[in-house]
Amino acid sequence: MSEPVSAQRVTIRPYQPADLDALYRVCLQTGRSGGDATPLYSDHKLLGHVHAAPYALFEPSLAFVAQDAAGVGGYVLGALDSHDFEARLERDWWPKLRARYPEPPASVPQDQ
Repeated sequence: MSEPVSAQRVTIRPYQPADLDALYRVCLQTGRSGGDATPLYSDHKLLGHVHAAPYALFEPSLAFVAQDAAGVGGYVLGALDSHDFEARLERDWWPKLRARYPEPPASVPQDQ
């Protein structure tokens, strides 16, 4: 038997800067193979820094959110040119994050 379909209206609309916190939240709440990754991360923005925010900030014309009466519950993000996008992130996004999240010292054992 199939799941009941919600009668609640969902709108897909262009991303707006005010949606950024919602992108971080949705990314975290779906970051465990579709499940909630909140208990896995002490920094609840880490997944969003990698998988959502850069698309919204650097390719906003290709960023959309799914919204219902409860708020933003999903997103669709893309990049027009993956190579150019990654080059821009390497120049303008990743250096700040690498400074914020440095590699652990060599003395810290790595997970096998």
